[in-house]
Amino acid sequence: MTPSPHGPAERADLVASLVRRLDDCRPSDVADVAIEELQRVLGARDVVLYLVDLEETDLHGEVSRHSPRRPVRPIAGNPVGDCYVSGTATTGEGPTTGDITLRAPVSHGFQRLGVLELVVAASADEKDDARLTTVAEGARAIAQAVLTKSHFGDALHQSRRTQEMSLGAELLESLLPPSTHST
Repeated sequence: MTPSPHGPAERADLVASLVRRLDDCRPSDVADVAIEELQRVLGARDVVLYLVDLEETDLHGEVSRHSPRRPVRPIAGNPVGDCYVSGTATTGEGPTTGDITLRAPVSHGFQRLGVLELVVAASADEKDDARLTTVAEGARAIAQAVLTKSHFGDALHQSRRTQEMSLGAELLESLLPPSTHST
């Protein structure tokens, strides 16, 4: 496990590495690649990439071989949904003593797509703000990959669906601007 990056140069290295790996992966592997990189660089565990469904009512954990299964989370009434709604990265208590949970919105520009959640060990010599900034920058890189890779396969789009769509609805959805955006 490598130490957590804190400075701008280390964060830039993480984002560059993440972007390189995401550029080379298939659409169905975006969650796996992102989680592998966050685990490698930050020593993170229990990393979950949540994407909002097309109805924008729930957040669904992307299926990944590196990620624990999580139940569907409603946008209202839980810390993951609060991060999505506020568009702000947050720090919370971890599942066990000595851990912290970091959450960052997965967004590109003003378009909100979901939330990245991970657990790291708390450390007296590490600043949570620096780690939170690193996670937020990684989440932005993941958002770019989700948006670009969704044009080359339907795995990411399918994971955001909760019901069948007619052909007309498919065409309309592909032409509309993002319906959820942060301000």
